[in-house]
Amino acid sequence: MEISAGTSFTKNTKYSTEKASMKNEQNMKIFTQSWQPADSSYKLKGLIGMIHGYASESSWLFELNAVAMAKSGFFVCALDLQGHGFSEGSPDHIPDIQPLVCDCINYFDSAQADHQNLPPFLYGESLGAALAVLICLKQQNCMERFGTEWSNV
Repeated sequence: MEISAGTSFTKNTKYSTEKASMKNEQNMKIFTQSWQPADSSYKLKGLIGMIHGYASESSWLFELNAVAMAKSGFFVCALDLQGHGFSEGSPDHIPDIQPLVCDCINYFDSAQADHQNLPPFLYGESLGAALAVLICLKQQNCMERFGTEWSNV
């Protein structure tokens, strides 16, 4: 885990970030990262699973939103989709959307297992928003997991 406070956007604000990877069902390495307030005594408000758009990744500009949410008291997690950012796969090529949906579900389920008492939210940009909807449609218990209103998605 690393404590950051370096860019002008995050200056004077300490947050912790963790970068890791997971192996998906196709045995591809998928890059993951998370952010949260650095003060471990801070009571987190919720868990936000972030999904980036096409030809993007979870770092750089997308990360600014994650940092802002972490600064607001949320545990935020994101992954680089197959073929994007630091994840394996053909660059920016998506022959089938379902493996991406499964990668997101597997990663967000593991994050939620580590933070069971936090209300979960999904945040997606562009393709990521479409994936968030597909995740909810694929999950049998979506309304139980993400609340009874679409406001959590």
